[in-house]
Amino acid sequence: MFRVFLGPMEEISCVACGGDFTIEKERREAHRLYECRVCKVQFWWPFKNPGTGFYGEVPALAARNLDPHSHPLFPSQRRFLKTAPKRGGTLLDLGMGTGNFLAEAQKRGYRVTGCDFDGAAVAAAKSAFNLTDVHACSVEEFLKQNPARRFDVITMFEVIEHLDDFAIFDTIRLLLAPGGIVVLSTPNRRRWTPFMRGDDPPRHLTRWNEESLKNFLERKGFSDIKVKFVPVVFNRFIMRFSEWTAGWLSFGLARKAELSLTQTPRARRAAAGGTLRLLSKIKLYGLFFIPACILYSYLWLTGRRNCTALYAVAKRI
Repeated sequence: MFRVFLGPMEEISCVACGGDFTIEKERREAHRLYECRVCKVQFWWPFKNPGTGFYGEVPALAARNLDPHSHPLFPSQRRFLKTAPKRGGTLLDLGMGTGNFLAEAQKRGYRVTGCDFDGAAVAAAKSAFNLTDVHACSVEEFLKQNPARRFDVITMFEVIEHLDDFAIFDTIRLLLAPGGIVVLSTPNRRRWTPFMRGDDPPRHLTRWNEESLKNFLERKGFSDIKVKFVPVVFNRFIMRFSEWTAGWLSFGLARKAELSLTQTPRARRAAAGGTLRLLSKIKLYGLFFIPACILYSYLWLTGRRNCTALYAVAKRI
């Protein structure tokens, strides 16, 4: 039996399947990346989420909570709303953020519920979108408080890579009605290298490809698993140029100015924030539109456009 050792006495088993056939792939300061030879999941060790305080210090999340209407939907969320299985059923969104996805799902006839550990985001969802059945708690806490509730659909977009305990999927199965489905998305570890920025520990703890995601969901008791690739969307792609040129062409001034409006009345804050984002967008397209078109065409022609994220749908057995 082959085992990987971190130090003389510590052995690393797969965090997803418990298998001992893991191999070290990469090192990043105090973390090491392992891949399970059995289920193909890649995970960082130490395997520990940094907690709510870490995410509370992320400027993008703080700005999102101030003005939820400014936060665009993920491409995977748009895909769900377009295909919309079980229209009109009950839907629980885990890691709901400020509720912009829930608000759109509600417009399409779903009876929506959400939970998130970020109390400020949940408060923003109530204020901005008049959502009422939303909760600042963990999934386990939600189940304890609502033991009899069941849902036709449970969604979790860009969440699984943050988890340091996969027991949540046992809870998800309990919360699903018979024949209910779980829908999730996560970054594709085979995507174009420049898109990997931010995919580091402790922010992200796992990396997934199509095979590992299917293996994982099967082990967790789901069937009829379908995994699709989510393509790059141009307007989100051009926003990457701000990240890639940070410090020499992009300085995040609009976001800093928006964060400075915390004590401003909501209506004035929304108006000022909208103006700041418009100016930022004009600058973004003025500087990067042509190079973005060239690079986007390259991604399209080489097939890399279709490898940004994974979108999975699975049914409760």
